[in-house]
Amino acid sequence: LGRSVRCAVARELDDWLMDANNMMCWEGKMTAAERRILISVLVQKAMRYVMGEEMKSMRIGCFERTGCLITWLPNDIHDTKVRPRGMPQGSFTVPTNQSQSQDHLNDETAEPEAQDEEEAALDEEQRYLEEEENEEG
Repeated sequence: LGRSVRCAVARELDDWLMDANNMMCWEGKMTAAERRILISVLVQKAMRYVMGEEMKSMRIGCFERTGCLITWLPNDIHDTKVRPRGMPQGSFTVPTNQSQSQDHLNDETAEPEAQDEEEAALDEEQRYLEEEENEEG
């Protein structure tokens, strides 16, 4: 995505420089304020292009390749889209624990793996209070 934005900014700058008056300004002295305004306009045009409908599949592909779709349950559709940079195509598999994911599907009372100590303490306290209520009632 970053490379696409950089390329789009370069194209916009090339288009801007095609105008003879702009080329004269570019080769002459531009104030810092003029340069800031120019770069803001170029980036704005580049972002409109990159965020446009015609670049939608590129943006989605960038998101998928990063691994943002990984879930703790195996998903053959999304997991195959993860492509870490520098690894040959098809050499990467998303690490999952099949037995735990199958156990979770079969047992709806299973607790999440990454439960922190505070949540565990609150759960334990809740169970204790429920047991006391049951004994009194």
